[in-house]
Amino acid sequence: MLTEHLDTVERVSMGTILLDLYGETPVAETICAAGEDPVSAAPWFDPANYFMRRNDRYRNLWIQGGPRLRAFFSDRPMHAPALNKIPLLKWERGAIFVSSTHALLPRRYNLTYDNEVGEKLTGALLHTKFLSTMSEKVSEEVKRGEHFAGGREYRAYSDQIDLGLNLWTPHSAKYEDWRQLVALGLMSRGGWM
Repeated sequence: MLTEHLDTVERVSMGTILLDLYGETPVAETICAAGEDPVSAAPWFDPANYFMRRNDRYRNLWIQGGPRLRAFFSDRPMHAPALNKIPLLKWERGAIFVSSTHALLPRRYNLTYDNEVGEKLTGALLHTKFLSTMSEKVSEEVKRGEHFAGGREYRAYSDQIDLGLNLWTPHSAKYEDWRQLVALGLMSRGGWM
């Protein structure tokens, strides 16, 4: 069991990349029926086009890129949403999430990289946001304006999705399994196994 294994490793947090999945059809036409595996409806992802940098303030990796940067923020890449997440933590008193699950305090929890060999992202969160239901959800979030920078990200989505945006390109890769992501360098084994 993973929680038992956590007790035997030095790592106390797990750094992951949020991997956006999408279909071959326009977002508005990528339908996932109730009870269907969303990965079967949207099995494609960008195998490259990511950049990482160390955020000295929180000592974490800041990841941006993928289809969100390519389709929505290519003219202003620094405004692209963060794709780094820390979804798993061996919790201790005093720990708090900062900026959602992108960073934690105390800062030592953010050390999901190795100073000598670089990043050690040990997981990927498969994110199936880009389905036909997205337009309705985006409209709601634009109205609320409660997300980062007054919902800037959702305004960018709204403009493109309503115009028939299709995220698939000839460079897209079809998701197979975690081994594929390790081979592509999008995550590492990270000493978990």
